[in-house]
Amino acid sequence: MTSLKTRPYPALRPHGHRSIPDDHNHDHKFDGATPASKRALTAVITLNAGSFLRRPPVPCRAATHDFGADALTKSLILAVIGRSVSTRAQLKGLSLATMGLFILGLPIRDAIAPELPRAESMGQSHGPMT
Repeated sequence: MTSLKTRPYPALRPHGHRSIPDDHNHDHKFDGATPASKRALTAVITLNAGSFLRRPPVPCRAATHDFGADALTKSLILAVIGRSVSTRAQLKGLSLATMGLFILGLPIRDAIAPELPRAESMGQSHGPMT
């Protein structure tokens, strides 16, 4: 029977762990390619997409768009699991550039075609308050 040497509880190892066997290392790499990881990510995507697709009350629409963005981002992550580092980096760069152009386009659109704010966008869905 082998015994593992451990350090006493208060002593911190260089990477912050306590009571870690001396032969513990961080050489393993997690790439998310295990079936369990893919199932968990798929479940998160499904929950986010479901929250995005339901019809929320007006004040919650920003959170709904956040769920949609999360579902899209995690779908991209699922698509590149197990691919090369350069492929993952290219897709990440492309997705960030697309998001940046979309965010940059919103004020440009508003400058070209301004419109008055709508009550729905300010949390009021039943006309003016009296």
